[in-house]
Amino acid sequence: MHRLSFISFWLAISLALASLAVPIPVPPLGTTPDPAQPQNQEQKDNQDRIDRATDLANKQILKMEHVLNDPNKPENKKMIDAAFGSDPNQRKMQEITDTVQRLKVGTVPVKLATAAAQGQSLGFTSYDQTTNPMTPQHIEFTPKYHAKATGDDGRAGTLIHEATHYLKQTGDYIDANGKMIKGDDHQTTARTGYATGNKPKTTPENLDKDANWKKMRDGHTPAFSPGTPKTQDLHLNAESYAQFGAMAHNAVPDRDVGISSKRPAPLGNSNAGNIPAPPAQPHVPVPPTQPHIPVPPPQPPVKKGAAKKAPASKAKSPANNQNQLPPPPPPPPSAQGGRANKRSKPNGKPGP
Repeated sequence: MHRLSFISFWLAISLALASLAVPIPVPPLGTTPDPAQPQNQEQKDNQDRIDRATDLANKQILKMEHVLNDPNKPENKKMIDAAFGSDPNQRKMQEITDTVQRLKVGTVPVKLATAAAQGQSLGFTSYDQTTNPMTPQHIEFTPKYHAKATGDDGRAGTLIHEATHYLKQTGDYIDANGKMIKGDDHQTTARTGYATGNKPKTTPENLDKDANWKKMRDGHTPAFSPGTPKTQDLHLNAESYAQFGAMAHNAVPDRDVGISSKRPAPLGNSNAGNIPAPPAQPHVPVPPTQPHIPVPPPQPPVKKGAAKKAPASKAKSPANNQNQLPPPPPPPPSAQGGRANKRSKPNGKPGP
């Protein structure tokens, strides 16, 4: 083969192989459990439910990203408008994209112990109120979250809702002028951005049938409430992302975002998610066996007291460290003024 033809042939082969390479996956949304390991059967069961919800939430996040990559496609625009309002002045598309990207790689701390019941609330984000703006501390889930009736879809929507509070300071409350209030703001109001029910809606049509949601989003519409302004800054509404995720998951096939439907969701892993695996590492050959070195003959025994023992090394191995005193216990955590706040009632019934 001619030299130039040979080079062209191998260049073509190299490019073909490169196109088949599996991209290294981006770390998915993860949860950091507290405690790190379940302390009883209830916490173990809670961990399993949270892991399944995390797996489903990660699929929804990938599909939200897919929709946002082509926002003017008619079916995609319908989902975006249903979740964030059809008026371009109601939302900032770049902020929506940024929040979904933050969800894609973020990690949120969650309590494994079941929180006390909070009315219709499935979960809440606890804040340190001594700071201004407030500082999110962790997420807790109530008995309704872990109830069988809520299902993985309701739990995934709740996790996304609360994760946007923690990672991007989204809120639940709407001020008198119809603007969403950021989640780290101390202000609360009677008007909220919730939809009804414990499970997000899976189509724009179903979400539009939710009178509470439609009034919140399109409050200016005479058929609903002439005196209520439509909500502005819906990119700051935590519930919008829960609804958007459910609609995107229903509309976008798994294969379009590289999810294998044959691979089961792992349990007990806070970063559970059917994300494509990285390519196998190249084989590294084992080095050749070293030549045999003969062992010297044994020395005659030393008489007792004939020589001093060599001083023990200070760098002891764990096996030779039996007499070492254990390290002192860590200091107790400082008391923090978090709250089970009403800003975090994802998918609950509307507030008063």
